[in-house]
Amino acid sequence: MFNINSFKLTDKVAIITGGASGLGEYYTRAMLTVGAKVMVVSHSERGWDKIKAVAAELGGQVAFFAQDVTAEDAPQKIVNATLNQYGRIDILVNNAGRQIRHPWDEFPKEDWQKVLDLNLNSVYYLSQEVAKVMKRQGGGKIINIGSMQSY
Repeated sequence: MFNINSFKLTDKVAIITGGASGLGEYYTRAMLTVGAKVMVVSHSERGWDKIKAVAAELGGQVAFFAQDVTAEDAPQKIVNATLNQYGRIDILVNNAGRQIRHPWDEFPKEDWQKVLDLNLNSVYYLSQEVAKVMKRQGGGKIINIGSMQSY
């Protein structure tokens, strides 16, 4: 028998990149449903009102940080904003991603770099910065989301 209480994350803090739209919206909803405090990181404020309404409905805590996760100083800014808001980081969901389509033999170098910067580099650098906090705290979880399109 399924019991949602076995998934409780009360007093845990989660960062979700791309957490206000697409699949990220559902990860945010799920975390709020089981009691986590959530920091939604996205490049724009699109979807924030919807997530605020969900948090209010669930009685959850959500904060928002507008940031291009591919910026060189993004990992430290995201970590600092989350620690300032909640004082800890227990979960990182690297959800933000990009897909650009071109015929393989005509793929522009600059578009390929955009894909790598968001889908790989930002995941690595943010995970590294968050892991430093988790190490000091004695643990945490990093969840990396990949698309079936990668196959």
